[in-house]
Amino acid sequence: MTEWFDANRAWWDERTPLHVHGDFYEVDAFLGGRSALRDFELTELGDVRGKTLCHPQCHFGLDTLSWAREGAMVSGLDFSGEAVSAASALAERAGIDATFVCADVYDASAVFGGAQFDIVYTGLGAINWLPDIERWAETMAALCRPDGTLYLVEFHPVSNSLDDEAPITDGPRIAHSMSKVWHDEVLQGSYGAQAAVTVHNETWERIWSLGEVISAVAAAGFTIEFLHEFDHTLYPQFPWLIEHGRRYDVPAGVPSFPMMYSLRARRV
Repeated sequence: MTEWFDANRAWWDERTPLHVHGDFYEVDAFLGGRSALRDFELTELGDVRGKTLCHPQCHFGLDTLSWAREGAMVSGLDFSGEAVSAASALAERAGIDATFVCADVYDASAVFGGAQFDIVYTGLGAINWLPDIERWAETMAALCRPDGTLYLVEFHPVSNSLDDEAPITDGPRIAHSMSKVWHDEVLQGSYGAQAAVTVHNETWERIWSLGEVISAVAAAGFTIEFLHEFDHTLYPQFPWLIEHGRRYDVPAGVPSFPMMYSLRARRV
């Protein structure tokens, strides 16, 4: 899987500066005090004050630092050196105490010296970049203390299987198989900088079904506490979605379908 990780790392290294300085992540609003977290995340995870929180695949740390503002003692990890440098710089600018390390997610437990955390949080658009969901779940278990919490928020595999170019007059239409490996060599720009001209455009991704994720988490030694599905998303995944503030919904009269999900599990 060296080819997989090398290509993805180059993609993220190039796009991190575009994301930090672009409009998508609204870094200035964060520095002004606005949280990057969604309301349902704050409700579902609950009070994090005084708890240790590890955020694997943290990108440049916006969500991680938002949890710190909620009172958690945070540590973030990402395989992109550009992302980790940007996260550390952002923490300094925001005056937030946080630790960020650069490593492959599968090496997280070793990099943190076997430390275990009260909460392991992983956010949107993370596990699709990984080739092995069972190993990921085992790594999350190694990071989580006994009776600790794994909290996962992700884009739903159903929405990722739909045709994102079909007109809404045709209704949502299945175009891609779930549990599919995506190898793309022409992905110019990114979701956070769509007009950017980029050099490193090769990516490897995998859509993981809910069954695969839940089974891996359970097999790793977690007890599932809930699985919630949401019929809205956070970016214009389909051109016909209607923007409402910081969320995107299907138009009136169009059948709803799940676009995000959240899972909370307790380490046995």
